[in-house]
Amino acid sequence: MNEAVAMILAKWPSNQALADDLELRNDSHCRTMKARGRIPRAYWHDLVAAAERRGIKGVTIARLKKIHAEIGTRRS
Repeated sequence: MNEAVAMILAKWPSNQALADDLELRNDSHCRTMKARGRIPRAYWHDLVAAAERRGIKGVTIARLKKIHAEIGTRRS
């Protein structure tokens, strides 16, 4: 799990609240993002917009790019 991704996703009160904000049918996609430690690019703009609507700070496209660039360079 990527801590930076987990911290972003934890800003929502629940997986279901995040799923609702992203207009997903259920929260399984959110649980998968948390488990994999990645947020698919397809969700980035909606995630940033949802964070803005909720007044959540620190969720920007630039931050998501940085986090995921770091994930891509690390291998176990």
